[in-house]
Amino acid sequence: MEKIKLPQNILDILKPGADLKKKLILAKGLYPGVDGFSLLHILLFLLVDSSTEVKSAAENTLLEMPENMLLEQLKKDQINPHLLHFFSDKKRENERVIEAIVLNRSTSNKTFSQIISFCNEKKILKCKN
Repeated sequence: MEKIKLPQNILDILKPGADLKKKLILAKGLYPGVDGFSLLHILLFLLVDSSTEVKSAAENTLLEMPENMLLEQLKKDQINPHLLHFFSDKKRENERVIEAIVLNRSTSNKTFSQIISFCNEKKILKCKN
């Protein structure tokens, strides 16, 4: 997996103790000039921030991402496997999302196990074909 290259100004905002307002702007997906792929990875990082407000905003932004934009990003093999795992849990009822995750080469065995635990056989076979 390739490292995501982020501008220094964004890396500074992600540091512990950085300005909470700026972190919230990032967590809400409102920071200008951030592409969708980078945004997903920034939000993943913010899911473990020390501020519950930032964590909550990041999760809401991830879950409210427009489906077409999300699907485009989930199909990229360079995506962090933790994002695939996150969405396999949070979007388990969305067959298109699960299909994109199943077909992604970066999907971990742990994520496949999770999907198998809640998908019935027909749904899994449908994703595979």
